[in-house]
This record gives sequence, structure tokens and C-alpha cells, in this order.
Amino acid sequence: MGNFIGGWSSQFKGYNKNIRLFLLSSILGHIGMGIFMIIYNYYIRELGFDEQVNGKVIAMTATATAIMLLPAGILSDRFGRKKIIFWGGLFSAITLLSRSLFIDESTLLTAAFLSGIFMAFIQVSTIPLLAENSNEKQRVHLFSFNFAIMMVANVIGNILGGGLSDVFQAVFSLDPVTSIHRSHFCYLPHLQKT
Repeated sequence: MGNFIGGWSSQFKGYNKNIRLFLLSSILGHIGMGIFMIIYNYYIRELGFDEQVNGKVIAMTATATAIMLLPAGILSDRFGRKKIIFWGGLFSAITLLSRSLFIDESTLLTAAFLSGIFMAFIQVSTIPLLAENSNEKQRVHLFSFNFAIMMVANVIGNILGGGLSDVFQAVFSLDPVTSIHRSHFCYLPHLQKT
């Protein structure tokens, strides 16, 4: 086991600064997405919507991503991977935050569509960025390392998201919607569906 971890550690040290920064941002981003995705379904339910609205939100996000993949790839080739990932990450964060603030269905669906668009920028630029900043010997380990990081970070985020929501409800006696907002690190007092 020590040899295995040592091998990955030495491999990581051999990556250039762009890759190391990307992997760090990937860890943080996927932990955040893990927190968001585990409690977002509960958020929609606690607002009083049925499962169909949750399905529409997922469908809007996936549709927008599918529509935007080709244009995002063209923009990535033209303006560079780092810029596209940066702007995609920034606008994804803004749209995800807006999804946790809005309470009417049409606005939730619009924000879901927009977040899908901006997530496409990150998805389409990730593999080319890693390939351009690594040599042929590093790529097999790098791609599998990135995938493993994504999975582990998502699991950590899922655990944190569910745990934080439960803690806010149990310790601070908050209602479910408010505890979910606290889990998102934002608070809207007395949020109710009108």
C-alpha cells in the first residue's frame, strides 16, 4: 500500500503547475457539487414541488449541457482551456447559487438551464487541458487520478451535504428549508413557497 501511495505521490509531484492547480480546483469543485446535488432534491421538495419539477430541473441542465458541448469546444480551441474553465466555473457558481435562492418553478428551470450551459465549458475543456499539460507517460495515471479525485470528492461532498443539513436541523432547531440554505452556506429567513 505504501508503494502504491508513494507512486501516486511522486507522479503528482511530476505534474506541472497547471495540472496541480486544476486537480486542487477539481477537488474543491466536486466537493461543492456533491454538497449541492445531495440536498438540492430535498430543497425542491421542501419548497412544496413534486418529483416532476425535480425531473424537469435535471432534464433542463442535461439538455443545456448537450446543446452547448460543441460550441464550448470551439470556444475552448479558440480562447484557450484555462480561460474557458475559469469563466465556466465562475458562471456555474453564480447560476448554482441562484438555483439555491429562487423559489418559483420557471426561475428554477431557467437557472438550471444556464448552469448546464456553463458546466459544458468545464466538461469539454478538462481532458484537453490535462493532455496539453502532460507527457504521454503521465497521461494514463493523470486521467485515472483525475477521475478518482472526482469520485472521492463527490462522495465527501454528499456526506457533508447530508450531515450539515441534519446538524442544522438537530442542533439549531431550524426548519428543513432554512437548514438546507445553511448547508449551502447562505441563509434566507422564513423562506416559503407563495
